[in-house]
Amino acid sequence: DEEWLDQHAGTARGEGSRGVPGEREALALVRCGTIGSLVPLQSAARVAGIDAPATAAMITLASTVLDADIQSAGRRLSNIGILPEQIEDARRVLDAIAGGGR
Repeated sequence: DEEWLDQHAGTARGEGSRGVPGEREALALVRCGTIGSLVPLQSAARVAGIDAPATAAMITLASTVLDADIQSAGRRLSNIGILPEQIEDARRVLDAIAGGGR
């Protein structure tokens, strides 16, 4: 309904509206979202032994649009020392972080 859209998504005009980003800003958003979210998600899936084809496809699409190797530039768990053979240690660390501990 219109009230929900106004409150949560903004509308095309009026208070709370958001402009459509320009091309440079849109590409920057795609790059940052892929490097900071999709690549780590795919990395975590690999460490856990889970196939994530939709995530891989979105990374490939972003790489194509940006004409860049986003996979290599992204944040992977292996970059912070979390390897498949250490999955239980990684789960404990990530659970502690998610719960506010360190």
